[in-house]
Amino acid sequence: MKRYMFTDCFTPPQGSNVASESVSGSISCDICGRQYEDLIRLCCKFSSVFSFIVQVPAMEVAEELEKFRIERPENIEFNHNQYITKDNTEPGGRFYRVCPELCEFLLHKADSIYEWINGWDFENPEDPTFYQEDGSVFFTSVIHEGEVFLLPRDGEDVSIVIKNNYWREVEAKSMIGQRLEYMLHPKND
Repeated sequence: MKRYMFTDCFTPPQGSNVASESVSGSISCDICGRQYEDLIRLCCKFSSVFSFIVQVPAMEVAEELEKFRIERPENIEFNHNQYITKDNTEPGGRFYRVCPELCEFLLHKADSIYEWINGWDFENPEDPTFYQEDGSVFFTSVIHEGEVFLLPRDGEDVSIVIKNNYWREVEAKSMIGQRLEYMLHPKND
């Protein structure tokens, strides 16, 4: 199974023919507009459950999502995120059923995957994640780190999304691959 990663900042390898306009050599990247729409539609196609981290339950977007909310399915073991809110409490992971109305909601409330954050002039739930029927993760994100991951099964065509040149395959033995594996399969201590 291949795993793919997209980050909001990409530094081309030394000697690469990829041009960069930044002094640091980095390129700012985004999944927005048509690419955002393609990503959300693809995630909805292969997923049955969606989640967000909701740090401020009273925010307008979180309240609008309530009509789609469900209890956390028992087959989801994903350790979504490990950062703590300002008052030292766990952020509230909320789960929602994937349906055409939810997908349209996500498409109309943002034009970029990186708008799903409570900060940087946005007041939104954070870190969207899509789960397949068996509880496995199809897509996840750590928006404040600029990271998004696509985890299709063999035979699931994700070419419409990864045709963006800044998606790259995650090597299983890399540090990112190992961190992703821990998030996907948390060890019970």
